[in-house]
Amino acid sequence: TVTAFRYVPKTGDADEFTERLLKHLQQEGRVMMSGTRIDGSYYIRCAILCFRTHVEHVDEAIEAIIDGVATLVA
Repeated sequence: TVTAFRYVPKTGDADEFTERLLKHLQQEGRVMMSGTRIDGSYYIRCAILCFRTHVEHVDEAIEAIIDGVATLVA
């Protein structure tokens, strides 16, 4: 199960912001995600492959993304 998403800021370049967000997430180390391009646009890719992944892990990933956006927008 793989999903791709991007953050579109109110101002600025969505590709650049999404790349910065991914780098922030990787450096922070709470979750591991990768990047990809789809139709020329940059996306963050989240793959949940282990049957031991529970909703708490998904919630942690979402929280890490929200915190990362808040950090980069500030």
